[in-house]
Amino acid sequence: MGNCSINIDLGIPTDSRENLIQYYKFIDAWTDILGLQSKKIKAEFHYSIGTITYSSDTFEEFKAKSIGQQVNLVKIRLYIYDGDDDLYYISVSGRYNFSPENVYISCESQSVLSKLLDCLDAAKEQYFPQAASQKAIEQHIHGDQINITDSQITNSNMGGKSNTINVNDDKKEKTTQRTIVETIIANITSNAIWWILGVIAVAVSAYWGIGGE
Repeated sequence: MGNCSINIDLGIPTDSRENLIQYYKFIDAWTDILGLQSKKIKAEFHYSIGTITYSSDTFEEFKAKSIGQQVNLVKIRLYIYDGDDDLYYISVSGRYNFSPENVYISCESQSVLSKLLDCLDAAKEQYFPQAASQKAIEQHIHGDQINITDSQITNSNMGGKSNTINVNDDKKEKTTQRTIVETIIANITSNAIWWILGVIAVAVSAYWGIGGE
């Protein structure tokens, strides 16, 4: 089908039944964003369980046959239709570190392909909202300089070359100033007490001294 194609990486592993289900569900949600009038997906799942190779012609059949099993992917083939018009052929093969772009997309023209690719970021944000949020947090804290103000951190382990944590700066400054004033007052009070005691001691000594004569 078609004469325009591309290989992309969706970032989903291919090492389990659950991840293969994720591929189908994500591509289903992704193509929904296109707003097709009569979208249909024809699916073929080729996989192995142990030493036996299987082929399932529908998503539901794949889920039923593979439930509770360790599945090894051979190939997923998805044909996206709008009514009777075949728009996209999408295949998913094994994903490896040296070859992460394991999703192949083919269609009839660049404009048709661009429509699908333009929806990719929106599909990821919609389908993986927690992953997107976590990624943003990781990018924020794993830097050479970390500055956190007015925050409380418990049981944290952050890596950085120059990390600064200011916990409630305004309150901390006011607390420090109050502590200094209290210390000064305490010192003055203490000195005054000792001075009064000294005066009393001198007076008593003087009294007894006069009386002794």
